[in-house]
Amino acid sequence: MKQFNILSLNLFFKLLANFVLVILINQSLVSYSRGMDEALAQLNLSETQKQQIEQIQNDKKIQIKSFQADIKVTQDKLNSLLGSDLSSEQEINNLKNQIDLNQSKISDLKTKSWKQIRAILTPDQEARLREYKFAQ
Repeated sequence: MKQFNILSLNLFFKLLANFVLVILINQSLVSYSRGMDEALAQLNLSETQKQQIEQIQNDKKIQIKSFQADIKVTQDKLNSLLGSDLSSEQEINNLKNQIDLNQSKISDLKTKSWKQIRAILTPDQEARLREYKFAQ
């Protein structure tokens, strides 16, 4: 019984760290979006480019919200399991892995949308964007 309690305590702290990571991801997404908007505003985008970029960003936001909702549901299940004597380490690890996977999907989505936006820019705009990003 003591070994299970130590394992549960260890998993609890891992999950707490995971929860904090979810909060930090949410905050970084907000600042990332603001920084991207500021950078793009400096590029004298055409109306077509603005519309295409807006569509990419809207699609990204919808998908990220979906992943975040999945993370929240899974986190709630995990918290419930941690409070139960009937939970197994395997069940807890499976839920933690689901959270990790969704966090990874958010990161991949940010990279994908960044590539899509870069593909819309002219070579000059892309160079100015890189200068802006690195000057920050």
